[in-house]
Amino acid sequence: MTALLGELCSHLVKPAARAALVGYYPILSSASDFENERQPRKLMEMHRVPSTPPSSAISVDIARLVPGMVSNCLAFWHSSTESLKGAVGAVNRDLGREVCVYVDTGFTEANALWGPDCLLWELSPQLEAEDEADVKELRRRACDALYGDLVHLPEWGNWLLCCRASVGHPNIRGAARLASAIRQAVSI
Repeated sequence: MTALLGELCSHLVKPAARAALVGYYPILSSASDFENERQPRKLMEMHRVPSTPPSSAISVDIARLVPGMVSNCLAFWHSSTESLKGAVGAVNRDLGREVCVYVDTGFTEANALWGPDCLLWELSPQLEAEDEADVKELRRRACDALYGDLVHLPEWGNWLLCCRASVGHPNIRGAARLASAIRQAVSI
């Protein structure tokens, strides 16, 4: 990220120009409250993490996996925040001026998937992406065109991931909060 930002910022010639590096947010957190075990199971599967054993004699206890998933999400959120802030600082030091700004999303654990104030598109109890119907329909048609034929049957996971691509990304309220944070950080 430091190299990418350095290259980008070296081309910003206007003194007032800024490059905003937007931080991450927790996808899952201790505030995530799953309605049923199918949601974390399908979330795992859509990212190609098997949660259904090949043998019916083996049982995967999703409830035991969720704390580790949450821990990993929080660890990524915190470590990426520090790394991205470090990249911004390094580039600004190298350029000798404040060109890059780190934008904290302002999201908290309550804003994670299935949290009490979720700001992300979720996976419904019916295991569908919850974004706008017209966008979902356009995406489904595009996914069908890319992965929906017999030739791509072995790539069914790609179709599934494609159809649910919005899950874990900011919803309308989350995008508005991000836009506000970016405007504030670059003083627009």
